[in-house]
Amino acid sequence: MNKIVGVRFTTAGIIDYCDSNDLDIAIGDYVIIRKNESELLGWVVLTNEQINASSIDQELILVERFAVQEDVEAWRNQKKRAEE
Repeated sequence: MNKIVGVRFTTAGIIDYCDSNDLDIAIGDYVIIRKNESELLGWVVLTNEQINASSIDQELILVERFAVQEDVEAWRNQKKRAEE
């Protein structure tokens, strides 16, 4: 069975449920997923142990990889520019 994690892409945004891709993911980890042919950076807010898999009614998105420091810095810069 797939390990599922809950990922957010915006503060207080909806939670997308993702297949962890057998990565050892913890709350607070930044991850990269591919959604609608775009790479998105999000952070983990729920772990597999906190999720009732039978209640999920959406298609799982696959976690591509952990985000590296450059990914996080680029995301923060983009967010800062959008606020300006």
